[in-house]
Amino acid sequence: MRVVQKPVYCAVAVWLMSCVDQTGPVSNSERQKSMIPPGSIRSSVVVPDSFFAVLPASPGAQVTMHTFSDPVYADVWVTGAITFSSNPAAPGYLGPINTTNGPVYAGGTIDAGGGCGLYVNVYYPATYGTNITASPCNSSSASWRATSLFQGTGYATRGGAILEAGRTCDPMPCHAQSDSQIVWIRPLATQLVLTSTKRFIARGSSVTFFVSANPNLMASGGGRPRRVTAWRWKRADPSYLGADTTHLQWYCSNQAAQQCSVPIYENGTMTVDAIVNGVAQTRSITVVVNVLCPSGDTILDDPATRALLANVWSQSQSSGTERKGFAFDSAGTHIYRIKGQMFENTPCAVFGSPPNPPPGDLLWSTHSHLYLPGDSVPETCRPPNAPPDTKLRAEWGPSGNDWKTVWDQQKPDIIIDKYYLHIIYPYPVDSTRQDSTQDWQYYPKAGWENSYFIWMPPEGACRDLFHNP
Repeated sequence: MRVVQKPVYCAVAVWLMSCVDQTGPVSNSERQKSMIPPGSIRSSVVVPDSFFAVLPASPGAQVTMHTFSDPVYADVWVTGAITFSSNPAAPGYLGPINTTNGPVYAGGTIDAGGGCGLYVNVYYPATYGTNITASPCNSSSASWRATSLFQGTGYATRGGAILEAGRTCDPMPCHAQSDSQIVWIRPLATQLVLTSTKRFIARGSSVTFFVSANPNLMASGGGRPRRVTAWRWKRADPSYLGADTTHLQWYCSNQAAQQCSVPIYENGTMTVDAIVNGVAQTRSITVVVNVLCPSGDTILDDPATRALLANVWSQSQSSGTERKGFAFDSAGTHIYRIKGQMFENTPCAVFGSPPNPPPGDLLWSTHSHLYLPGDSVPETCRPPNAPPDTKLRAEWGPSGNDWKTVWDQQKPDIIIDKYYLHIIYPYPVDSTRQDSTQDWQYYPKAGWENSYFIWMPPEGACRDLFHNP
């Protein structure tokens, strides 16, 4: 909280009015029993198989590579070397004769007359016409690797022989090659990603699910290959016999679509099956219906989030000081922690960083503001540099330090006061943000445009989440 001499009001509020369940009232205990744990179902990193073919040293040799029915963005490389040897020129012969003896890698070698041969070429003629040659010839190509799009059946081919015509060696032939190399191809590890516009909704609200990949782009800038094979919805309660169930066949009839929009009428899980960069993968997202007073913000509408916020607010009221909490993600499991009471905490300030070591990746933080404009602010809230005769007034919404904390941690923060939840996201703030006397005009309006508030109207149907009127 920041105490200023002149409170400033410049926020955009989202007023949430009626949230009445059309099927009749549902108690909090009944609602909690019907909920499924929020969060998407995750799996381990997908590591694609590697495929190889053994390419003989013979000039012009060809072997068949792996066939990819779906397009893949893949690495191609060669391991090993063939052995190349040159016999000396016959007595009296003055033409160009190689004198090289040793290993030849994927780039091949060059003869004394300037011709290149024995290189490795990989060709996938279908769809993309991918044709890759290890080059430049006669350079060190032991670590050669290329990345491109492949589909269909491909071939690895050995380049032509080093020129023999018109040359005389003792003994003949002038050149010989032996051994073999292994030509590898492996699709790059790419994960299927499933996201949604909402996960906590009022019954019957439409939710759009989107398919993407991670990493999503190729070096050329295009999206990595993916093909949806099926969308599936499964109710959390298989005994539910209500008429207004979720019907994917009406809304996601195009099974190959990269997104699906559908009204959801009961708790459940949306699952998508897809071929992503050549590998079959599955991802799921749970959806919870009948969320009280949905704001449209995924964080604020999570019942587990609201439970933590209610606890932080309760402890703040009990202690008479601001309190702080954190949410973490640990391999798909959300962990919620409230910071213990610190002796530095006051009715207008809270201290404490996240636990160290953290139990997971920080998702967001939260803290309480006990006072609003018009409240009587205790003397313990007086800034050290404020004149003794300055009338203390509380500020509404985020303080300068709140904005700085959000920017430093690069994660959202939720501010709880008597009537509002303010969720603020990281936005660059003015360099004078450390100045405790600055007004809101120093903060970017974009920050306020991305704040959401849950408000209890005096006579509205949406009940206050934290206390009675």
